[in-house]
Amino acid sequence: MGYTSSDELGLENVTKDVTKELSERQNIILDLIKENPLVTIPEMSLKIGVVIRTIKRDIEYLQSNGFVIREGGRKEGHWKILKNE
Repeated sequence: MGYTSSDELGLENVTKDVTKELSERQNIILDLIKENPLVTIPEMSLKIGVVIRTIKRDIEYLQSNGFVIREGGRKEGHWKILKNE
C-alpha cells in the first residue's frame, strides 16, 4: 500500500480553512453581539452595511466553529459568545 499525499486526497486546504482567522466583518459581528446580545440579523446588516444573506453566512460560520450560539427562539432569543478569536 503506497502513501497518498494530501493533495491526492483533496485535503490541501483543510488546515488553512480550519485555522483561518476571522474576517474583520465577523469580528464586528462579535462586537455587536457583545454590545447587545439581543441584536438581530437585520440590525447587524444595517449597521455593517451588507445584505442580510452575508450576515447569515458569517453567523453560520461563527456558529459552526463554536464562536456563538443562539439561545431561545427567533423572536425572544439572544446570542451567546462562546469564544473570541
